Amino acid sequence: MNVYYFPDFENVLKEIYLMRSNEKLKLIEGIEGVKFDRADCYNFSFYKNKKGAFVVDSFNLDLIGGFVQRCLNDRKVPSVVLFCSTISLDRMKAILELGLKRENLLIVGARNFSLEELEFFNLEKIKLIGLSTLLNNLDEITETIMEFCYGKELFLGLSGGVVDPAFISAKNQEVYGMSVRECISIVSRIGRMKNLDSLELYDFEKSKKEERVMAKIVGEIVF
Repeated sequence: MNVYYFPDFENVLKEIYLMRSNEKLKLIEGIEGVKFDRADCYNFSFYKNKKGAFVVDSFNLDLIGGFVQRCLNDRKVPSVVLFCSTISLDRMKAILELGLKRENLLIVGARNFSLEELEFFNLEKIKLIGLSTLLNNLDEITETIMEFCYGKELFLGLSGGVVDPAFISAKNQEVYGMSVRECISIVSRIGRMKNLDSLELYDFEKSKKEERVMAKIVGEIVF
């Protein structure tokens, strides 16, 4: 798995924690109840209260596969919500082959589908929420997403491609995307749900600006 870690990521998370806890800490590992895994300078995962956050270079199918298998082993229902600007037909098929039921997969923010991809979505009855629908009804659509995964375990994937290029740099971006504030607002609300199991952030460019944005998003999940 191609995973990377920014040197300042830990400091940003510590800042967020300190603002919310009023505690003085020297190391992020010292936060009570938090497990911070860093095998090397490019390995990053973060856990608290059984929630996991992963920062990866590009979409990683193994993370979803591990989540689905965990749920099935525990006799729980897995659901996957992916915020992405684009998703290929091959990737969609690969996700479904993991054992995830079609009705438990929701794609948010994707646009510019090919005719073949649209036919596949319709045939498989996969739920889609377009970016314009999301941005025009942010609060209402966030509620819809939360209702969709109610009573199920949730894997939340967020591609940097859904964010407008005016705010950050990422892969697969298009203009008129989401703002950073909108992303954090949605993740913050979903992060309060007890059934959230994992968050995956991917497609963000490797720079200090993007690092801080990702750290703030992870902070909404674990603190």
